[in-house]
Amino acid sequence: MTTSPSPAPSPSGSPSGSPGARSDVRELARSGSITFAGGIGGAVCTFLLLVVLARVVGSTSTGLFFQAVAAVSTCAIAAAWGAGTTLTPRAARLLAHDRADLGELAWASIAPVLVVAVAMAALIEALHGPLAAAMTGSAADRHDLGLTLVATAPAIPLIVLTRLLTALARGVGAIGPTALYDAGGQPLLRLALCWLVAAAGGALWAIGLAFTAAAGVSVVGAAWHTLRSVRGVGAGLRRPDAWPRAEARAFWGYSLPRGLEELFQATNIWLLVVLVGALASPAEAATYSAVSRFTLASTLLMQAITTGMATRLTTALARAEHDRVRTLFQSSVTWTVGLSIPVAVTMWVFPSALIELVSPQLPGADLGLRVMALATLANVVTGPSGAVILFAGRSSWNLWIALPAVALMLTVAVLAVPAHGADGASYAWAAAIGLQSILGYVVTRRAFGLDPFTLPTLRLGGWSALLTLPAEVVAQLILGDRVMGLVVGVAAGAALYLGGNALTSWRMWVRVPV
Repeated sequence: MTTSPSPAPSPSGSPSGSPGARSDVRELARSGSITFAGGIGGAVCTFLLLVVLARVVGSTSTGLFFQAVAAVSTCAIAAAWGAGTTLTPRAARLLAHDRADLGELAWASIAPVLVVAVAMAALIEALHGPLAAAMTGSAADRHDLGLTLVATAPAIPLIVLTRLLTALARGVGAIGPTALYDAGGQPLLRLALCWLVAAAGGALWAIGLAFTAAAGVSVVGAAWHTLRSVRGVGAGLRRPDAWPRAEARAFWGYSLPRGLEELFQATNIWLLVVLVGALASPAEAATYSAVSRFTLASTLLMQAITTGMATRLTTALARAEHDRVRTLFQSSVTWTVGLSIPVAVTMWVFPSALIELVSPQLPGADLGLRVMALATLANVVTGPSGAVILFAGRSSWNLWIALPAVALMLTVAVLAVPAHGADGASYAWAAAIGLQSILGYVVTRRAFGLDPFTLPTLRLGGWSALLTLPAEVVAQLILGDRVMGLVVGVAAGAALYLGGNALTSWRMWVRVPV
């Protein structure tokens, strides 16, 4: 596809330290804050759903429910095949090259995905019995899981469509739909509806229907808000007269490698939940679901900041504005490290308390949580390399990085899960994160000259650890690795962290890296 020549760099592409660069950093902070608010709200709601179900219906039923959710979520990612992540930078690139109508892009990306998503939902409906038999060994559990798969399968096309619509909105610079209908709003609806059904004594399949209903409400809101956002920037969504072959070829040529890489990434969470249930027990699957929730909470900041910088970073890379790319990258790494370290510290100091917070009935996963804390640190300090590679139009590079990481993860999982349950799955995921972080760091540094290890990042990371670690360790030594110790330690650490930054180091957060 031919495009018009890139316009001359605008003030937003000015060198670091200029008003344009500061505007980029402010926009990164604004967009990242909105995305993070939605993400943290969604993470809290998903965590509370895990807590509610574990305490109301028991650890076994909770494990079966999250196995069904894992199957549905994996199918949703497979059906989208990278289209959601690709749609955002693709729309931003078209707008950057003065192409206002996004109808061909929307049609070429959304229509094929919906066809595949509906087919996958129908396949699960037809094969729910054999699938349930493969996912659990108990005949009684098999029956409950099969009915839950039937109830949750219709959510696949609804979840996929919501993600594509919100991705299109992000491409035109609107972050709100993602926070309201995907990352934050949908988990809130799931929590409310599933809690009501569980509290009323509903069967597991009825809780699955509540999960699907939340997806249905979310897609309606996402469609309305996204259309407003596209029109708000003067863009259109005209339906093409014929199938847009050129646009579809360009889009899927970029998206197919990304889709396979996203499917591999999904195995880190969702497929491992299924594997733990099949190779260990549903209770261990529920425990690993808890471990994955805490781990994802530690990466929410990176995801939020990466999502917030998507449009501007894509534009800067497309226009070869190297100073602007470096400023956005280093700012995102600095803030991510400074804000993520306290979460990793809590995972390391209070693993038993975190699992007990979900339910005392769950098997422990102390070592697994501590291993995931270390993996989280490796992930954040090496920076959002995958996002940079993707936004630069090199999605196949991410695929080649993901391949060995997934192979390592599956090997470790098959060896460790039967004997160690949730801990074994944590070892597998940590191994994949570590290898992928190292490979991504090497590629980003060599290909783009971007180095996450800057003095502001190291200084802010060390300061964050110094403010939180001593308070939590003292609380753990006095009160033990229990919920009370967790509450006191986190409260004391948060007070020191916020107060210390406010009094001595706030300039580290607002400074544009140079």
